[in-house]
Amino acid sequence: MSFPNNRKFRLLLSICLVSMLHLFMISGLGYAENVAPGSLSELYNLPADNPYINQIQLTQQVDEGIELTLAEVVLNQDHLIYTLVLSGYIPANSTNFYLNGEILCDGEPCSYDFGPNWIVPSEGIPPALMGVADSEIFSFEANPVGDQFQVKMTINEIEIISQVDPENQEFSIRSYFIQGPWVFEFAVDGNAVNEKTVHYQLDSQFSVNGSDYEIKELVISPLSQRIWLTSSDEMNLIEYITIQPDDGEEIPLFLRSTQRDYQDTVSTSIYEITQSMDNERPLGKYYAEMDQAEKLTITPWLGDRSSYPEKTYLDTQPLREFQIEVLKKP
Repeated sequence: MSFPNNRKFRLLLSICLVSMLHLFMISGLGYAENVAPGSLSELYNLPADNPYINQIQLTQQVDEGIELTLAEVVLNQDHLIYTLVLSGYIPANSTNFYLNGEILCDGEPCSYDFGPNWIVPSEGIPPALMGVADSEIFSFEANPVGDQFQVKMTINEIEIISQVDPENQEFSIRSYFIQGPWVFEFAVDGNAVNEKTVHYQLDSQFSVNGSDYEIKELVISPLSQRIWLTSSDEMNLIEYITIQPDDGEEIPLFLRSTQRDYQDTVSTSIYEITQSMDNERPLGKYYAEMDQAEKLTITPWLGDRSSYPEKTYLDTQPLREFQIEVLKKP
């Protein structure tokens, strides 16, 4: 079993996700009925009346004939995920847009990380770009999950990307800047997600190739599945971690981020299910499989970087001797 290396996988992932979402917007394959095309409910395979997604629907005019709508928001542990729609007389062949600004949570700065991360062009008239953004909340300890947050999102600038010549993409990119600021203020509640979030303390230690590792925790929620791992080595060689619900398929969790203080000898890495590229298994189905399983088998996979970056795919091997079995309570 071999999965792509993380850097190249993410690039491919972004391209595939746009195609996948566009396909679902047209066909509706694999998603719950009666959900809006391109919505967070569609992305997470949730029914339209789910309690997790906060409907915001705030619109501001950002330029003559151009509007920006903050449509939906969901609070998922330490991440604020939201949809933005840029519509109206945007430049022809617009393909993307970027924002810069600041997000305040209960009056305190909590993120400068703006999206959108993924863009889905709309087929409607006037044209529109729908983006899904994922902002990491870095001061989240002061605001525990489950509380209702008052969020103030200040957008100072919008950059719209367009292709002047779609047939010559590399040399025809143009940027159109709109200066703000624009402010969106709204409340978001993470209680519903928090009530369905389950923490499994694992604290499983192992050593391989002279490095010490500890798989510390598995967290499963309707919106994400994450594993925390610590490493004593500067280079974490655990390429990904799989979770097998009962006797089903092994689901890969890829490295999302790694943190290490300059004085600390231990790094902490987060592995997470990113996006599904299989139409039959959209993102939300992973939660259903894990939630209903009686047993979860967790396996770390060691990556061989001796041939990187020549190889698109890293050679990996499962460390079956360090597997963890999580027996869920009935």
